[in-house]
Amino acid sequence: MRSCKFTHLVAIICIGAALSSCTSKEDREAKYLKRGIVLFESGEFVKARLEFKNAVKIKPTAAEPYYRIGLIDEAEGELHNAFSNFIHAEEQDPHFAPAERKIGEFYIATGQYDQAKLRLDRLLADLPGDAEGHALLGLLNVGQQHYDEAEGLGRLALTEDPKNERAITELARLYVAKGTQQQAEQIVEQGLQRSPDSVPLMILKYSVCDYFKDTPGMEAALRGMVRLKPRNIDYRTNLALFLIGAGRVDEAEAVWRDAVAASPDDWTVKQRLVVFLSEQRGLDPADKEIQGYIAASPQNDFLYFWLADLYEHHHADDRAVALLEKIVEKDKLEPEALNARNALARLKFATGDRSLAERLLTVVLEKDPGNYQALLLRAKLSFEEENFAAAVTNLRTILQTAPRDAQALQILSETLLRQGRPDLAADTLRQVVEIDPQNTALQVRLAQMKHGSGDNRQAKEILTKVMAAAPGYPIGWETEARIAIDLKEWDEAQAAIAKLSPLAGQKLTADFLQGAILQGKGFDEQALRAFENVAKADPQSVLTEHAVASLVLPAQRTGKLDSVASFIENLHSNSPKVALTLASVYELLNRFPDAAQELDRLIAAKSDQDEVYTARARLYFRAGQSEPASEVLSKGLALLPGNVNLALALSEAQSRAGHYANAISTLSQALDRNPTANAIANNLSDLIADHQFDNAEALEKARRIADRFQESADPRLLDTVAWVYFRLNNLPEAQVLMARAAKSGKLDPLMHYHYGAILLKAGQRDQAKAELQAALVVPNAPYEGIEDARRLLSDL
Repeated sequence: MRSCKFTHLVAIICIGAALSSCTSKEDREAKYLKRGIVLFESGEFVKARLEFKNAVKIKPTAAEPYYRIGLIDEAEGELHNAFSNFIHAEEQDPHFAPAERKIGEFYIATGQYDQAKLRLDRLLADLPGDAEGHALLGLLNVGQQHYDEAEGLGRLALTEDPKNERAITELARLYVAKGTQQQAEQIVEQGLQRSPDSVPLMILKYSVCDYFKDTPGMEAALRGMVRLKPRNIDYRTNLALFLIGAGRVDEAEAVWRDAVAASPDDWTVKQRLVVFLSEQRGLDPADKEIQGYIAASPQNDFLYFWLADLYEHHHADDRAVALLEKIVEKDKLEPEALNARNALARLKFATGDRSLAERLLTVVLEKDPGNYQALLLRAKLSFEEENFAAAVTNLRTILQTAPRDAQALQILSETLLRQGRPDLAADTLRQVVEIDPQNTALQVRLAQMKHGSGDNRQAKEILTKVMAAAPGYPIGWETEARIAIDLKEWDEAQAAIAKLSPLAGQKLTADFLQGAILQGKGFDEQALRAFENVAKADPQSVLTEHAVASLVLPAQRTGKLDSVASFIENLHSNSPKVALTLASVYELLNRFPDAAQELDRLIAAKSDQDEVYTARARLYFRAGQSEPASEVLSKGLALLPGNVNLALALSEAQSRAGHYANAISTLSQALDRNPTANAIANNLSDLIADHQFDNAEALEKARRIADRFQESADPRLLDTVAWVYFRLNNLPEAQVLMARAAKSGKLDPLMHYHYGAILLKAGQRDQAKAELQAALVVPNAPYEGIEDARRLLSDL
């Protein structure tokens, strides 16, 4: 009996504990929800989200926590996540009214009226007198142009709740759609009479008045927003811009003066005032304003930098430099002075004094090796000079301590692209997009990089998503069209151009792309006319540079180079790139003196286009003048010290002249700046193997450089590393590598000579003879070593 009583007692205790646990669980969920709502209403979204997630953990089948998380997503602009969480809430409880309203709203916004009506019908079946539900159903009918039903639903909603802002909005949209201005403005004014402190209704008033061009009403709405939210900078900015547009600059200034008086310690407001003065009154009034702030707060060092930025913006470089030098002198190597040196370096860099900019950055980095601004600016400087290895080094230093620094990652991605590593460049830029997912420009640039790396599927997916969210972004449609043209997908290109053309300022770009389609389809005559029309529209524009360059190919194919030359001459463009295209046309027409004159003019102006120097060198070579060719390429390389094309061209010119040591030195310096440039590594290894093979140290250097090609599939690169091993007397390795190259079936005479020499030295005379014969099969095709090939063959 005692045992049975004990068991019964345990059961009672367990049941009681379970009931207690259940009550506690519901209490804890309610507490999390209550705390989360308070935090959400105070704008502390991160903390609020944690509270709602805790509520989900306690009761995963509850609808409200998901709904509340969706509200946070919506407030943060993450609309996809918001919608997803509202759907989660509905899945837990299809009759949870707040979620049903939100889902209905989302579906109305995207035009999915059937889905919206399904939710709203269910909502109103549960809550027949729900004003918000009737207002939303009214909006749905506005979207379907069922205006009578929409008006009835809106009026019904106002009967149920006279202050319902959704109903007022719905009726205002209805009357706007019908073009009845008086009714639209009247319904909004009635709403404001009932709710005079409603900012959403004030914004609605502005929207309605703007649609009907009611200028007094727009101003009243803007002033109402400022009155209701006097500390909201955006509202003040909109009012000030409105007044500026109306030519009432003094009143616009008063808007910002009032803001400063209302928030005397808010530096953001003061900055807006200074920006206004700078843009509307000029440098001196803005300068005077900042000087007043400095007099009141002389210890605020950032004010001096603010003033220096103002001077820089107005191109008052001397005043900016003098101010920054004063900071440097005052604090020597204190943090403020280091910042001043950085600012000075940025200024010198922007004005072309790169040497002084580099010296200033060196001082900063000697004192503070991890200084972010100095490292970033030095990376930019190195990138501009095409010293990509140095740029990567500085950027990697930043990313060691700040792996998600968006600026550093973005510059790194462009650097990697210029180094010929498009896959890695795209992967790096993808990280930036993850950091700033709302940045449309970054996503389009990523699509461009994906296309450049051959991943067209991913490029298209990115663009489809971006343009659905930002249909007014012209560069996106332009990129979509260019990719389609590259892939000869003409219908897709036309569709993208059709989206681009109506956008403001994009008609010429659309016309240029239309010309590219015509050229791609082989309609050269029509393409020429299209490109000429684009160029004539604005001869000084960047688009004209592209249009003029695009004239060359169809002109060649139609035999109209003379007329294109005449067209460019009469265009009177000041663009150096247009002049370069004209020089290339002259060269194609064998008008070499005219081509040389155009190029010499560009060289005298210190052109930053490597093609200018390589084209001029080509003309010198044509005239049999090797030394002037080397001189002009040296001049170009001095201006663009990291340029791979110029380094390769100069080394070739030096080799032609027999100056092999100079050629090796040129390529060695270029490889230091561009360690990933395979073309430089290949040519340098080749030169050493051919002309310094008796120098053990140089030959070992060639081996270290060429070893990167061991696993290459390119027979030319395999040939280079094999030849280096031949010079090192490592015949087994040389044979293996050359055998792999030969399997490609793409050996040229020089490579046949190398293979023959290797086989002969290895004692394989018959095979060697066959290779040496192949090396000489093309008559009058000289290459380095052809005489040695003849000698070796004659000795067999």
